[in-house]
Amino acid sequence: MIAILIFSMLVVYITFTGKVKNFVERTNYKNILEIKTGLEKTNEPFVLICGTIGFGEINPNLIKFLKNNKENLKAVIGSGNKNWGSVLFCKAAKDISKTFKVPLLFTFENSGNNYDLEKFKEILT
Repeated sequence: MIAILIFSMLVVYITFTGKVKNFVERTNYKNILEIKTGLEKTNEPFVLICGTIGFGEINPNLIKFLKNNKENLKAVIGSGNKNWGSVLFCKAAKDISKTFKVPLLFTFENSGNNYDLEKFKEILT
């Protein structure tokens, strides 16, 4: 059901260190939007890919973006670093999933590995 829902859906991402951008570029997915200022607007349903900053915080530009686009958020994918422990690993994505009542499709570490890329392609096709 989720695969049908998000077939060819817009993928929106925000990157803090460049790791999420690296992951997105390696997927070769074409229907993407990068959040840079938080003022971007989309009228189409989207899957969000985001990392966590600081001690589990959500990037302020992502908060701005979600305030203006929350009605189109359909699912979230999280990037993180396991060195922060299980509680803080991908905390932003977990919090967004819970707050907006959308599925957390999966999480990956840093820029992801080949398994993560295959999982992404499997979910979005």
